Amino acid sequence: MVRSAMYSFRRTLRHVLRAAFCVAAIGVAAGCQANQSGTEGVMTGPSPSPRIAAFLGGPTADVIGTADRVESYMLKPTLEADPNATGPGAIAGYYWKARGAALDPGAIDEFRRLILDEKSYDFVNTKKCPMVPEFAFRFVKGGDFVDILVSFQCTMWQFEHGPAKKREDFDPAADRLKAVVETVFKLD
Repeated sequence: MVRSAMYSFRRTLRHVLRAAFCVAAIGVAAGCQANQSGTEGVMTGPSPSPRIAAFLGGPTADVIGTADRVESYMLKPTLEADPNATGPGAIAGYYWKARGAALDPGAIDEFRRLILDEKSYDFVNTKKCPMVPEFAFRFVKGGDFVDILVSFQCTMWQFEHGPAKKREDFDPAADRLKAVVETVFKLD
């Protein structure tokens, strides 16, 4: 009886998780379709895979995919975000030491492709490296934005959209991401 109940529970949980995953993927796809007015909600780059849509969340993926511009910042090295680091001179809880030019359309498209492609991530291996972000990029769409913190030392990036924070490895995309960053900053 107990074994049967556990099997039933696992089967139900598996179905619920599949349904939630599908709903998240459909929500991102629906948010990226063109509306009648023209540009709002139009995914200008590639659409995220279902796995990336579930990882980032639909609203985050939508801002990244439809951003009007991407701002770039070189950060002062700090292990943890500072809750007092707000206002001019700060981004995502970190103080910046240099502000780069806004990314050009080609660099934005390449950055989007990297972010929305699950082959850019290493979801399998876990690192014991503390992330010290060296760069921040702000994807801006109207009054909304997503901050992406980048650490080449650990090859990790962190996505911040409101209170939501997601961190993952970008080992497979490190060389391509360096090329994007080098469009606005010189890397050593």
